[in-house]
Amino acid sequence: MAVPLTTSTIINPTFLLWIIVILVPVTLITTYTMTDELHPDSQIIPFISSSINNAPESCIGSFGLSIASFIMVLVSLIKYLIIKDNIINFEGEINQESKMKFNKFITSMGVISGLSLNGVASFQYKNASVPHLIFAALFFICGFIFILTQTIIDDQISNNPNRIKNIRKFLILICCLFVPYVILQFIQNPIAKNISAIFEITSASCIFIYMVSFFFEFSKVNLNIEFSNHNFGKL
Repeated sequence: MAVPLTTSTIINPTFLLWIIVILVPVTLITTYTMTDELHPDSQIIPFISSSINNAPESCIGSFGLSIASFIMVLVSLIKYLIIKDNIINFEGEINQESKMKFNKFITSMGVISGLSLNGVASFQYKNASVPHLIFAALFFICGFIFILTQTIIDDQISNNPNRIKNIRKFLILICCLFVPYVILQFIQNPIAKNISAIFEITSASCIFIYMVSFFFEFSKVNLNIEFSNHNFGKL
């Protein structure tokens, strides 16, 4: 006879956001510093891709950004559950089915953007330029769609303070710099290249900072992880 053993652990998901806050800046500052010392370039401000092009920077970049990629996926999924709960408990009149589908679409954009960051870190431009560019495009495009649509649905069903809403809208506006970043990087001019790199760093930072702004929602929820061992006490 088996007596099931069940244990549960309650975790506050804000620790995931702290990982992003610490890990991403530390990783990129390290790779930029090492690139400047070990592989100096005529470009004053390197692209993120350039800072993880050569070993050992590429090793550090792949390690740190891969972890950040996984955290982005988890954050997107937790935010999905929060929005789902908001939809179910919304007191006004809304089309729940439509909002649920919209929420799933938003989450898919966040997941794709997060996984694409792993692709950017894994396929360095120097070694595999085509996959690197594809993953970079997916990271920026899907990341921008994620933060834009997330703001739209939050405005419709969430009770976030206006301060949080305005900060997120400002981040969306700044993130639009990824468009001139793409254009300027193909112009063979040192000034254009450096400006493009600034725009790349800024727009990527906006995606990370936007996710970190989920501190407001995440601080109010807990994850209940339940573990059951059905073989415990088996006779």
